[in-house]
Amino acid sequence: MRQGLCRALFLLLQCTAAEAQNLAYHFEGLAVSTYNDNSPYLYDENGLLDLSIGRGPDDQFTAGFRVDTVGSFKSAWSDSLVVSSNLALYTDTQYYAIAETGSPAHPPWRLDAGSLQFLVEKESAPFTVDYGLGGVVRGNLGGGAIQDAVHDGIDDVQFYLPYVGGYSFGPFLTGTLKYTVLDSDWVGWNWNVSGSGRGVWDVLGVLNDEFDALAQLDLSDGGTKLEFVTGGRLSLPGSGASQADMYSSGLFFDYSLELSLGDFRVQFGYAVNPYGAAPISDYPDYKDQNQEFHWTVIWGRDIPVPWALRFYP
Repeated sequence: MRQGLCRALFLLLQCTAAEAQNLAYHFEGLAVSTYNDNSPYLYDENGLLDLSIGRGPDDQFTAGFRVDTVGSFKSAWSDSLVVSSNLALYTDTQYYAIAETGSPAHPPWRLDAGSLQFLVEKESAPFTVDYGLGGVVRGNLGGGAIQDAVHDGIDDVQFYLPYVGGYSFGPFLTGTLKYTVLDSDWVGWNWNVSGSGRGVWDVLGVLNDEFDALAQLDLSDGGTKLEFVTGGRLSLPGSGASQADMYSSGLFFDYSLELSLGDFRVQFGYAVNPYGAAPISDYPDYKDQNQEFHWTVIWGRDIPVPWALRFYP
């Protein structure tokens, strides 16, 4: 009997060790990104579109930095684990208010917003689900020093803006459901068409709640990848006094080109409203949406989150 119990215990430990090995995380990919503002995307009082490419004034989310990693994490509830960090710099310089009226609508200010999140992804074709949690923080995270140092190096304007609102930190929960409509090869390219819906709950209202719906087309021939994304975002500002000036609802799109260069790949993209519209300061006759260029270097596997949904904040 003792032999039988020992054998059963040995088999149990063996199964537990095998399951633990199956749950092990295996690193598979890293992406390092930066993004910067472009000229704003404006409509005049007649509804005419002014879309220009060039040096944008620092009067919204102006720049930022991201690090994303992905690895296999096999279980009944997961295939992959994505870990992401983001730092976004926000400057309310009152550039357009001053240009339009000659004086600011309110004193200029600065705010940094950062996040760290963990996403678990599970695929059961044609559906893919990711869900996870993270933390968000707003306050002085060093963005002013970074921006002023860069601007000093390129002989650009320096603002020395005061930070507003102090520090605030809190958790958030997020989940995305993706449906793949088409995944097929045609004329030498792989065509992948999908639709997604995402929700983000900022539990304490540090930044904002979001709901995103998007359609995505990816074209790849092995060495080149084109990504087209368009959709809409509903953004509910958090409890901070300046949150309503940072986030609003609107349409968004992102176009990206990815090129393979041996062991790594580079991606160049252009996005409108990637993180909640971030309205320019109030001034007569205009509405706007935020524009950004983004650049990414990727090693290993692609990050399975489109650029337009990577931002929180």
